[in-house]
Parts: sequence; C-alpha cells; structure tokens
Amino acid sequence: MSIFNNYQINDNLMKKISKNDSNAIEFLFNNSKKMIFSIALSITKSRSISEDITQDIIIKIIENIDKYQYNNNPLSWIYTLTKNHSLNVLKKESKNYDIDLLDESRLIKKELNSIDSLILSTTLSILSDEEKEIIMLHSSGLKHKEIAKIYNKPLSTILSKYNRAIIKMRNYLEK
Repeated sequence: MSIFNNYQINDNLMKKISKNDSNAIEFLFNNSKKMIFSIALSITKSRSISEDITQDIIIKIIENIDKYQYNNNPLSWIYTLTKNHSLNVLKKESKNYDIDLLDESRLIKKELNSIDSLILSTTLSILSDEEKEIIMLHSSGLKHKEIAKIYNKPLSTILSKYNRAIIKMRNYLEK
C-alpha cells in the first residue's frame, strides 16, 4: 500500500519532496505528468516540446519546492509553473524562428484550413482568458474534475464555465 493517499498531491507530499524523498518525487511525476503535459500541449501545440516541458517542470518543482506556500493548492502552483514555463519556451521558440508564436492562432490545430482557423480564432477571442484556458485544457485531454483541482474551484463551477463558454461560442457562430 502506498504511503500517499490515493492519487493526492497535497502539502504532505510537497513536504516529502522538500526532504528529497525519492518515492514522493516518483509519485508526483507519475500522478502529475498527464496534467503537466496537457497544459503544455494546450499552449505549445507540440508533442515533443510538451514532453520536454513535462520533464522540466518536475525538475523545477524539486528545485523550487522552498517557494511553495503550504496550505495552498499544489496543483494550482504546478499549473502556474507549467503555464509560465510553456509561455517562456514559446517566446524563445518565436525568437529562433522570427515568428509570433504567442498569437492567438497558435492555439489552433495546424491541420485546419485558413478559413476554419480564422473562424475558430475569432470565436475564441470572445471568451475570457479563464474560459479559453478551461476549453483548451479540456480539449487537450484533461477531465473537468482535474481542471477543477487546478483552479481550486468546485467541479460544478468549472462545468458551468465550460458550458457557458461553449454556448457563447455557439451563439457567436450562429450570428
């Protein structure tokens, strides 16, 4: 039986990580890699870059564990680290290729034709940042329950925001 509560990333786990407990680090990796990868993928749209970011974030967590504020939601902290690191990676990539990867259209799948891309980009632009993130996180594979943990909000709130965003997009497209 695991020394950790069933798949919980909590303050106790973070304390064990701060003591370099290898079992705690392994548990963190195994139970957060899908979430980290999904967040990175929703931002970068690159599987290989997102895989690298997943590894980087686990290392960042270990290196910056002293900056974690206990009695907070560790998933929110991990989400923030992942989002910021992913955006930084995109900035570096955009400088390497002299293109603006942070443009809203970067969130759109490459295989869509230009008309579909324009429609989707315009439709996403009517959403708030939080609504966009919820839509993108869900579309990249995270369950609503996992998104609720990231935002430290009730599942019903996330479901409501998701459904309102979908309705808002649908209504916009019907006009």
